[in-house]
Amino acid sequence: MYHDIIITMLTIFGIFLILLTLPFIPSFFELKRPRDTKPLFIDLNYSKDVRYFGKSFRNIIGKTIEVLGISEENLDSDQIFEVNIKRDEKEKLEFSIKEEYIPESLEINHIVVAKNLKTKPFTTFNKEIYVRGNAKIGPFNTIRAIAVDGNLDLGRGTRIIRWADALGDVKVNDNCSLGLSLTSERSISLGRRVTFKRLFGKPVILASGFSKKRKREEIRNEINGSVKIDGRINLDMEEGLIINGNIFAEGDVSLRGDIEVNGDIFSQRKVILDGVKIGDEGKIKSVIGAEGVVLKSNILIYGQVLTEGIGKTE
Repeated sequence: MYHDIIITMLTIFGIFLILLTLPFIPSFFELKRPRDTKPLFIDLNYSKDVRYFGKSFRNIIGKTIEVLGISEENLDSDQIFEVNIKRDEKEKLEFSIKEEYIPESLEINHIVVAKNLKTKPFTTFNKEIYVRGNAKIGPFNTIRAIAVDGNLDLGRGTRIIRWADALGDVKVNDNCSLGLSLTSERSISLGRRVTFKRLFGKPVILASGFSKKRKREEIRNEINGSVKIDGRINLDMEEGLIINGNIFAEGDVSLRGDIEVNGDIFSQRKVILDGVKIGDEGKIKSVIGAEGVVLKSNILIYGQVLTEGIGKTE
């Protein structure tokens, strides 16, 4: 009898333990085989000043020129100086006083500071460039890095190795490769078959046609609030759609048609946009695709476009 009582008590205790652990079983399997294995691709480094490269370079060049006492007033021709840009490392810097600096050589191996810049086709700059006015880069140039205080025109097939930054408007012609970063305080107009990692413009533009888009009051479809999907988002809205919120997706985000997004777009995979407006004047937004960003046509993005993979226009 005593043995039966022990068995009964153990059975009741076992049932109690099973009931106690049941709520935790789904969590256990999620821990062992998580469905959401990766955090959403948002690198905090990118939340800092997107024009950091250009601003830092201008600051370094400005201090260097000040220390050397270089100015147009005390020079009667273009001169090359030996300067310390980095500690214990000498660099050559050419300071041009010409209204328009056109390099004679097709390969430049020193830093260039110019008032305005115009280059010939197939010119290579192996060091950085600072232009105080406008820069018109010829076709098929190779540029390490460039900061421009005016407008920047990148000729067809030009390749940026590191970064480019402008205070004025930027025009990117077809088949350009934009390195790690292209940023502007004003607009960036993109050509076809352009590759990039990060863009920042007010706005970033691909092609035209927005004058023919519906007026806001004519669009009946509207989503108020953010959209978060574990899988893929695929919207084809020729009749128009306004999304007043952010878009988060583990899969691809594909938006096509007369679509306006008043928020950020984040995807763990690719973002594909065709006929889409993101943000507005004074409302800077981000389009982030971890594996890639594809811009097809009629794109207007006020703010940043970013990918760790391949960004491209078609």
